Amino acid sequence: MDLLFLLAQLLLFFALPYLLAQINAFLGLQKYLSNIIICYALGMLLGNAQPLLLGESLGAQSAETAKLIAFVSVLLALPLLLMTSDLRSWLRYLGHLGKVFFIMLGSTLMLALAFAYALADGPYEELPTILGMFTGVYIGGTPNMVAVSQALEAEDGLFVLLNATDVLCSGLYFLLLLSLGNSLLGRLLPKFKSKGEGEEEEPTISAEQYDIKQIIWALGLALVILGLSALPALYWPNAQGEINSSILLLAITTGSILLSVFGPTKNWQGVYPFADYLLLVFGLGAGYLANFSELAQDGASYLLLNASFLGLLLLLQLFWAYIFRIDRDSFMICSTATVMGPPFVAQISSSLKNRSLLAPAIAFSLLGLALANYLGVLVAYLAELF
Repeated sequence: MDLLFLLAQLLLFFALPYLLAQINAFLGLQKYLSNIIICYALGMLLGNAQPLLLGESLGAQSAETAKLIAFVSVLLALPLLLMTSDLRSWLRYLGHLGKVFFIMLGSTLMLALAFAYALADGPYEELPTILGMFTGVYIGGTPNMVAVSQALEAEDGLFVLLNATDVLCSGLYFLLLLSLGNSLLGRLLPKFKSKGEGEEEEPTISAEQYDIKQIIWALGLALVILGLSALPALYWPNAQGEINSSILLLAITTGSILLSVFGPTKNWQGVYPFADYLLLVFGLGAGYLANFSELAQDGASYLLLNASFLGLLLLLQLFWAYIFRIDRDSFMICSTATVMGPPFVAQISSSLKNRSLLAPAIAFSLLGLALANYLGVLVAYLAELF
């Protein structure tokens, strides 16, 4: 029974994105409702409905399967996207995105210290630890929240609670970016100005765009890159003894960029639409994991704190973006790189139909992963002084 359920879930997760994309195109709703929004929102709906539809055993199995599907699909999508892009177009935006990234980073530090001062006599006894964990996750990602919580000797229950609030808050923000980000931010921030000719745009998914031979070759190369990248990531594991995601992503990015420069993959047809399809699978799986039942009992006050922190952080980032005239695309992709982490950068790049910012944004997102542990612990110690 469990095997049949596993096969059914695999079929559902890999078939639904393609079917939804075809229905969306047939109805002509793509200008108003992107495929990524549909998959992410449907994933959230299915994930939060599964306690009612499935038993405890099948529910746990379905969550593990969704996690594996999301992990594998994004690890395959990243090298496929990078190996078919143009390095010269990436380099044009490296300095520009660097400025945006450090504005995002500085905003997080400023807000964390402001919260430490404002809530010094507030109801949160673990406030310095909480702010250190917020700094870690909103400069780097969930692995940094884990590392900072362990470095500060936080209770396991606090991490579980804050991780659940982060999944909810950042997930809703990501959905907002995908749905209304273009139109709302486009009214406040300048349009993105291309620095080169003929930059690539996102194609829509259709069966005619898939060249099976080239996709198979590209998948084979992607698997080779993943295999080689896993070796150093396993040799130097993270603090929990698991595969080091920072090293893994850095190695995947490096190998894929080298392949795009020295290999024939840049001109292969059909590889990018297939990678885009894998991102839809990832969106469905990631949305499915956003289960909010953990917040039902004692999470209200922590949810309010997290929502307030993230909401004010985004407003502060938007304020500096407006002052420095940062364009909409750069703001959205760098905000995603810091708040959500590297895997979600590709989805925003696809949603914006702007591939030129993908590689430099991933590079700075990885830099955020490297810096977040240090800055999270630093913020926690500084918050103790208030």
